[in-house]
Amino acid sequence: MGGNQELERGVIPKGTRIKLYEGRVTLIEDVVVDANQEWIDKVIQDEKDFYCGVARTGNSSLISSD
Repeated sequence: MGGNQELERGVIPKGTRIKLYEGRVTLIEDVVVDANQEWIDKVIQDEKDFYCGVARTGNSSLISSD
């Protein structure tokens, strides 16, 4: 990436539960990250669907080492 290109920023919303190494953390405020917001929203929705029992078929993008 060239030095004059701007990084795309996204926001992980307050209250989101994330896993860091072997522990879980709940964000107490919005966190700005260097990632596409559409991608962040998709990951959060996939996580909600997984825990609500929404079925997926075919190749799943949810791969866990738990």
